[in-house]
Amino acid sequence: MAVGTFYLNSGKYDAAIERFVEAANYEPSLAEPWKFLGEAYEKKGALPSALESYKKYLELLPGAADSAKVRKRISALGEKIGKVSSKVAAH
Repeated sequence: MAVGTFYLNSGKYDAAIERFVEAANYEPSLAEPWKFLGEAYEKKGALPSALESYKKYLELLPGAADSAKVRKRISALGEKIGKVSSKVAAH
């Protein structure tokens, strides 16, 4: 997790994603890797993957202290993805 966080803060999103996926696979019941995975995917611009990661975080830890904040991120990402899909469909 520490290495993934370092990469995330350094703007090395692919490396961060690899570390968080490793952490999530190593300990599937941990919620934290999913939140950071969502953040890394979001910063990379992989919005559908970010959305799914944030949902998995809340699925594993529904009573998280930051759950309201994460729900807002999920809602905002859903809107962004919807707008992008609408623009693509219109063209």
